[in-house]
Amino acid sequence: MREAISRAPEETVYLVNLGGLLTQAGQLNAAIDMCRKATQLAPRDPRGFFNLGVAEQAAGGLLNACAAFETVVELAPHDVEGYVNLGAVLSALHELEAAQLALTRAVEIQPHNADAQNNLGGVLQRLGRTQEAIEAYERALSARPDDARTLGNLASALAELGQLEAAEAAYRTALSTRPHDARLHRHLALLRPHQVGDADTAAMEALWADTELKTSDRVQLAFGLGKALDDAGQHEEAFNKFSEGNRLHRATLTHDAAASHAYLVDIAAVCSTRLEPLPVSSTPHPAPIFVLGMPRSGTTLVETILSSHSQVDAGGELTFLGDLVRACGERRKASYPSVVNRLTAEDRDWMATEYVRRSAQLGFEARWHTDKMPSNFLYLGLIRTLFPYAKIVHCKRNAIDTCLSCYVTYFSAPQPFAYDITELAAYYSGYTALMAHWRDLYGPALVEVEYERLVDDPEGQTRTLLEACGLPFEAACLSPHRSGGVVRTASLAQVRQPIYTSSVERWRRYGSAVEPLLQALDGVSH
Repeated sequence: MREAISRAPEETVYLVNLGGLLTQAGQLNAAIDMCRKATQLAPRDPRGFFNLGVAEQAAGGLLNACAAFETVVELAPHDVEGYVNLGAVLSALHELEAAQLALTRAVEIQPHNADAQNNLGGVLQRLGRTQEAIEAYERALSARPDDARTLGNLASALAELGQLEAAEAAYRTALSTRPHDARLHRHLALLRPHQVGDADTAAMEALWADTELKTSDRVQLAFGLGKALDDAGQHEEAFNKFSEGNRLHRATLTHDAAASHAYLVDIAAVCSTRLEPLPVSSTPHPAPIFVLGMPRSGTTLVETILSSHSQVDAGGELTFLGDLVRACGERRKASYPSVVNRLTAEDRDWMATEYVRRSAQLGFEARWHTDKMPSNFLYLGLIRTLFPYAKIVHCKRNAIDTCLSCYVTYFSAPQPFAYDITELAAYYSGYTALMAHWRDLYGPALVEVEYERLVDDPEGQTRTLLEACGLPFEAACLSPHRSGGVVRTASLAQVRQPIYTSSVERWRRYGSAVEPLLQALDGVSH
C-alpha cells in the first residue's frame, strides 16, 4: 500500500486503506495520522472519516471517533455501517438516547442487518427496555440464526426478566453452534442447579481437560464448574475450582493491592469534613436511592425489595457517578479523591445536573429510582453534597460470607481486589474503615441494612427500610421475587426465589478449605 501511495499520491483511497491496515496492526497513532491526511485531501469522501473513526475508537478517543462517524453519516446518509459505528461510540459515551436514534436509523435503512439489530438490542437493554431489546435480538437472529453472540445477548435479556427457561434454551442453542465457548458454559451454569454427574457438568469437565484451552477460557470454566460442583454438594472440589479460576485471573491483572488500600485511606483523609450541599429548589423526578456497600453484600436483594414498591423503579448498577467523577478529574487535572478540593460550584452543579439527565434517559416513571452500584460507597461524601435529597442505603453482611461470595464470583465489571484472598480481606478492611468514617460524618443520613437480619425477619426489616426511605409500607415488598422487574446480577436466578436464609454462614460448608480466608480476616469486624 505504501508503494501504491508512492506511485499515485493523489489517490486518497490508498491513504484510507493504509490507515485501515495500520489500525489492524495496532499502530493507532500512525493510522489516525494517515486517515486525517486522507480526510484533508478528500473532505467529501466518507471512507476516510470512517477509517478515522475506527482508529480513534480503537485508541480510546471516543469523542473524536464520534465526530468522525457523524461526518460519515452526514456525507453518506444511507451508510448503515456508519450509523452502526456511531451508535456503538455513543453507547460507550453513555449517550444512550442518541445511540438508539443512530441504530434505529441503521435498521430503517437495512432492517435485516444483524449487527445493527444486535447493537440496537444492547442499547435498549441498557435503557431498561428489555422486552424491546429481546425483539431486536430476535430480528438479528432472523437474519443470522446461528450467531452465538446474539444468542448470548438474547439469553441475558431473557434472564434479566426472569424468563429463565427461555434463557437456558437460548444459551443451549448458542452452545450447539459454539460448544467450546467457556463463557456460555459459565452463564448457563448460573441459571440452574446442578447434580452430580449431570450432562452440563460433564461437558464443562471435558472442556477443562483440553490442554490447549486458553487461559481466559479456563478462568470462565473454573467459575462455571465451581458453581456446578457447589450445587452438587461437592464443596471442597468446588472451592478448589474457584481458587484455580481466581489464581489464573489474578495473574492477568495489573493490580496494586497496597495502592488500593492507600486509596481508601486517602479518601477519608481528603474528605475529612462535610462538604457544603448544593442548594436544591425542588427534588428531581425521579430521585435516586443509592444502594451501596461491598459487592455480594445483599445490594441486589435490597434493590429488589425497594423496586417492588409502586414509588420506586430499579436502576441497577449505574456507572454515572464514577464516570462523572473521572470526567471532572480530567477537567481539573486531578484524580479522585484530591479532585474534591478543586471542584468549583459549576463543576458540582454540572455533575448533579448531568447525573439527573443521564438517569432521565432510562425512562423511569416512579418518584424514585435505585442506583445499585456497590462501589458508590467511595463517593458517599460527594453524594451528600450533590444530592442532599437522595436516600443512601448501606448494605452490610458478615465479613467472611461477603468475601467468600466475592471470591466465588466472576465479575463482569472489574473488581481486581476480589481474586486473591489476602488482597480481598485487605480491601474489606479498608472498606469498613471508610464506612466508619462516613458514618461519623453522615450517620443520620445513612439507612443501614444488615443482610442476616433482613433474611431472618423480612417483614420487620422491610418495614424499617421503607420507613427510613420515606416510603409507605406495601405488601408487594415482602415478595420481591414476584416483582417481574429487570434484575442484573450474578445471582439473578436466586433473586427469583423467595427470600431465603441458606446463604447465612455459607462459609462453614467449605471446612478447612476456607481457613486462609478466616486467617486473612482475623481482627476484621464480622
